[in-house]
Amino acid sequence: MRKYQSKNKQLADLPGIGRRLKIARKQAGFNQMEVGELLGKAPTTVSAWERGDKVSTDVLGKLSRLYKKDITWLLIGGEDMPPAQKIKELLENYPKQFTLDDLDEIAYKIYQLTLTAKGLKPE
Repeated sequence: MRKYQSKNKQLADLPGIGRRLKIARKQAGFNQMEVGELLGKAPTTVSAWERGDKVSTDVLGKLSRLYKKDITWLLIGGEDMPPAQKIKELLENYPKQFTLDDLDEIAYKIYQLTLTAKGLKPE
């Protein structure tokens, strides 16, 4: 069973994604108002994401670039990320233009790789 599903370009909150968004924002030196202005969103929307509300995959990519954080870390966290080579090989199996379903599938596979790297059994 998948931990999350894409609906209307939304990624349901994975455990802790809101907390990681807040940590990344603070580490990057932004306040919620600045992030909102840069993304054309209200500061209350940024706050909602950080409380665990759904965030679109498009916005998640923008936040990743703005905060200079790996999108995998934003999605699933963890200190022991899977080897970069495994992720590279995973991405090589997809077309150059990703659909939202492709991104969901990639994120889920990276999640499974991360669990394996941590010695946990993927679902």
